[in-house]
Amino acid sequence: PFSVLNSCPAGAVMSSFKPLALILFGLVLFFGAGGFLISPDWQVTRSVVIHAPAEAVHEHVVNLHNWEAWSPFEEEDPTMRFVYQGPEAGAGARRSWTSEQGRDGWMEITADTPGRGIRYVIGMDDQEFAGAMTYEAASNGTQVIWTHHGTLGDNPLRRWMALMMDSLLGSQLERGLDNLKRLSESTAG
Repeated sequence: PFSVLNSCPAGAVMSSFKPLALILFGLVLFFGAGGFLISPDWQVTRSVVIHAPAEAVHEHVVNLHNWEAWSPFEEEDPTMRFVYQGPEAGAGARRSWTSEQGRDGWMEITADTPGRGIRYVIGMDDQEFAGAMTYEAASNGTQVIWTHHGTLGDNPLRRWMALMMDSLLGSQLERGLDNLKRLSESTAG
């Protein structure tokens, strides 16, 4: 059964693995060393114009209980269960969640300026990142700008994710803004 291997000189077998080993070494070197050249910082921003005053938008954003009606993350994982802490709305309001999909985390509003927006921090797994929803006057309503940003640390392999964050998170922010637009315009009066 091993006659093919036995008839092959050991040097021939080893020489066939040499190019494969060099390619593997090159890939490890490229991704490892190349990761140090990539910034660990990332930012994803999307915006939409909502035909409603900033105050009408703000009531859906400043109260974390209201996020369940429009946030795209709850749509993606209906197994999320929330616990709310702190004030009902505004700075200090906090919610944490557990999920059967293993996406446990928390979110806390760190700043609240009525008519201008909120800032918040989110923690998931071993990562924390920040976000903001800001409002600017538009000729036919309110422009809402949703931003998430963070850093992926010193690990060169994790830094490659910084290049993918826009494609990973951008469509979720767009979907959330579309949901917030429908909700805000339907309740604005």
